[in-house]
Order: sequence, then structure tokens, then C-alpha cells
Amino acid sequence: MARRLPEMRVTWFGDEAVLVEGVPHDLRHALVVAKRPGWLREIVCVGSEAMLYLQVSPRIREDLFCRETLYAMICAWLNDTKQGKTVTAMRSAKTHVCTVRYGGADTDLDEVAQRVGLSAPDVIALHVKPTYIVDAAGFVPGFAYLKGLLQTLHLPRKAVPRAQVFSGAVAIAAGYTGIYLQPARGGGGLWECLSILRPLHCGSGTLNLPRFWNLATAWCFAQPTRSKVGRL
Repeated sequence: MARRLPEMRVTWFGDEAVLVEGVPHDLRHALVVAKRPGWLREIVCVGSEAMLYLQVSPRIREDLFCRETLYAMICAWLNDTKQGKTVTAMRSAKTHVCTVRYGGADTDLDEVAQRVGLSAPDVIALHVKPTYIVDAAGFVPGFAYLKGLLQTLHLPRKAVPRAQVFSGAVAIAAGYTGIYLQPARGGGGLWECLSILRPLHCGSGTLNLPRFWNLATAWCFAQPTRSKVGRL
């Protein structure tokens, strides 16, 4: 079964989920921060496209009259959220901080500085200034597109992709910044690598914790303090 809502298409994705395609950017974030109804277990952004994957609770699904009833409830919730009729859940205001070492072998920091007409320290200062928001997930497992990059650092993807981007690379491209949690090839190599994380560290944990990459989670970058430089 498939149903079309304004700008969106809703279809079943297996027995316990639906796939929502064509979700407008603003609505995507509204869905993530909205208070979740009893039939909804998780929301996941799939790739960098405007797609939302809704995973429903099997127990709740069995309690409903039928599959069609649940489907109608999902579509109604999407419409209500789009119209601002749903309640926003209280979210933690915590911002995750990633300590990074900028520059180094196999990075493009100097090239980026030359392309934008600034010094390398100025590029670093611009990159650490914003608070970023997780806007999408993909193209490889664990990669999050972080929105909030200052306009000065908006550069197109590299004309010649890297054969491989190393694990721990912090990169920018097409208005986004991101962190590679694992080596990537092909499309992943189209980004400008600004820095390398040694070790992969954010706040009190390592960056390989998937819960840190939830859509709409806040992030910022920081350079190591003098006392920590020797340990990186």
C-alpha cells in the first residue's frame, strides 16, 4: 500500500516499518523532535536524501484493529506534525564536543586555505566557530552530515576523488562537514580533509557510538589545549 501526502510518498517497508520519501527539510527535523506516539519506536534518516524511515513497535501494531488502521495513523501524524499540531518533546541541550588536531599528512588544509583566500589558522578558526547539527546520515555506516558550516568554507566536492579517506578524518564539502569513523573509498573521497582525530574522541567517549549521531544532535569542534597536545 502506498499513499501520497503533499510532497511525500508513504509506503510499507517490510512488516514493521514504513518509508517516507520526499520529506521537506524543515519537516524532517520537526518529526525527529516531536513527541513520539505509542506506535513509534524509532526514526532514522536514510542517506543524504529527504527520506525518513519510521520503525513501529510490533506489540503496538498487533493491538491495533488492522495494518490499514496503523497506516492511517502514521499518515495522520505526518500531516499533524507538518501543520505544527504535535507536541515537541523535551530534548537535552547538551552539545557534543570533538577535540581535533588540524592539518597533518594527507590533509587538504593548506589547499582549502588557498582556495578561500585565508590562512590555515583562519580556516581552522572558521571551522571551530559554529555549533553543527546532524542533518542526515550515510553514505557509509557511521557517517553524519553536519549542517552549519560557515559560507566562507562552502566548497564544491573535489574534482579528483581520493582513493581512500582515512578513519578519523574531519572533512568539508558542499556546505557540510563530517567525520569519517572508518576508511572510505569512492564518493567518500570527494571531500576536503581538514584534520585528523588522534585519538577519535568526543567529550567522555569515542566517536564510534552510534547514539551520538541522532538527527538534530548538536556538535562542535575544538582544538586541543596545550596540556593535551602531547597526548594526541
